[in-house]
Amino acid sequence: MTNTAIRYTPEFKQTLIDLHEKGHSFKELHEEYGPSLDTIRKWVSGGHCHCH
Repeated sequence: MTNTAIRYTPEFKQTLIDLHEKGHSFKELHEEYGPSLDTIRKWVSGGHCHCH
């Protein structure tokens, strides 16, 4: 069995966190970039990684 989980870069995650903080909804981010709503919520609630 292979691992089919999608791996997102820390920079990508931080971009979505930043966009959410600027007022974009979870739904907008999901529709534009693809990660599930739950995944984006986890990233945002998990704090800031400031990976830049």
